[in-house]
Amino acid sequence: MGSPYAALFPPGTDLCQVPSGQPPEGQAPDFGAEGLKPVVISLSVILTTIAVAFGLGRLFVNLRKLQWSDLFVLFVILLNIGYTVVLIIYSRYFRHAWDVPLCWLDGRFEQISYVWQSVSNISLFFSKTATLLLLRQVFSVSRLTNIAIWIGIAYDFVIYATSLILATYWATPRPGQSWDQYINGSGSTAQYIIYLAIGQGAASILLDTYMFILPLPIIARLNLSANRKWRIGAIFLVASLGVVASIISFVYRVLELTESASLYLGSVVLLANLIEMDIALIVCCAPAFATFMRVYVLQSPAYMSIRTLLPGRSKDTTSIEAVPGPNKPRTGRDTEKRADLERLRGQVGMSDTWLFEGRAASDVETQTRRPESHERHISL
Repeated sequence: MGSPYAALFPPGTDLCQVPSGQPPEGQAPDFGAEGLKPVVISLSVILTTIAVAFGLGRLFVNLRKLQWSDLFVLFVILLNIGYTVVLIIYSRYFRHAWDVPLCWLDGRFEQISYVWQSVSNISLFFSKTATLLLLRQVFSVSRLTNIAIWIGIAYDFVIYATSLILATYWATPRPGQSWDQYINGSGSTAQYIIYLAIGQGAASILLDTYMFILPLPIIARLNLSANRKWRIGAIFLVASLGVVASIISFVYRVLELTESASLYLGSVVLLANLIEMDIALIVCCAPAFATFMRVYVLQSPAYMSIRTLLPGRSKDTTSIEAVPGPNKPRTGRDTEKRADLERLRGQVGMSDTWLFEGRAASDVETQTRRPESHERHISL
């Protein structure tokens, strides 16, 4: 695919030696610059790995009774992996415009830019909707709170569906037009894309703030110990990082209007979008992942074997090792511990609710899916 800018230069000009932007005074183009490539690759790999681990942990625990929110989580996992792979493959663009050869800015670059934006919109919609569905799943809420959750889901859909539709209209060639031809004639629509990104960024900040605040009054009214409230609240406080990522993304989108280093700034926006996706995925999977760790990892024979090698380990009276083996006498308490553990491992649908169980004030109650007597064995 040839460069659409070739006609602007004398015949024979090597566009790979022409910078795509004017460097500031005192600086020279450096086509070998790393830019933000190492930062983007390292952060995207680390964060996506963590988020995917949370997502897979949730799917594993909920495998016997998957719900719509779990299907959304599966979509987000696949989209986040795809988004990260594309970021890594095209990370060479994450530098200042004057360090990018003009020959790189062709129709293929426009295509991948559209893919970035589309995958981001779709993934953010599914991840944030999954978080809101989690709230409906774990709480039996008042009519007012239920309406508030559905308003959040509707607002989420409007933001990202509108952005996807308008981006497709403004950032893709018309029928019969190539991507190179689109670049040559896209001056009138390029500005619209920037304004669309800014508008979406502002709307996303409002949505993330809304999602951050929404569960806090519900949690505050639960009749739980202060220690458990803090631990439950910490799960949702992680959403504050999503708000921060939204704000950073918005700021850098605005800067793209006035700064010449748009590629460099755009890479920060892409990274902030990925962080926002990963945070949303982690938040909606945190309760189930906590169950996965407690039941299938911390109580596994392999983990217990490792613990025996550590000096000064404390005895955990609720762990597997505290339950006598078949050749040792068992008390009634030991039998109850073993039965509780087996019940946890075999119970369907408890993963997203057990952290929140307890009595709530007036109109807010958590959904109980196991007997009240198990409360003492399943604590944060």
